[in-house]
Amino acid sequence: MGRPLHRQPPDTDLKEPGQAQAIQVDHVVPLAEAWRSGASAWSEDRRRSFSNDLGNLLAVDGPTNMSKGDDDPAGWRPRKGFQCAYAARWVDTKARWSLAVDDSERRALEEMLGYC
Repeated sequence: MGRPLHRQPPDTDLKEPGQAQAIQVDHVVPLAEAWRSGASAWSEDRRRSFSNDLGNLLAVDGPTNMSKGDDDPAGWRPRKGFQCAYAARWVDTKARWSLAVDDSERRALEEMLGYC
């Protein structure tokens, strides 16, 4: 007789509807923020490329992603231990895509980069 198949407990089975939100793919620089920062002038192909840019995508827990929404660093920050990496990734993405940075965003980024 064969061994029974091992099944993950329901609370860790990401195929379970209740766990489907546990891990989400986040745009570090949200699409709406990119739009406000210059992407509104881009072609559809360039916007599609931005939305699929692996350097701007990050696997995160669902509640954190939902709390962030489309805020920039002036409106939302990760836990202090992640602020340096988050700010560096934000700056890199905005620079690579030639997106604008406003004054409140810049101040928040400078503060977070101070933790590096």
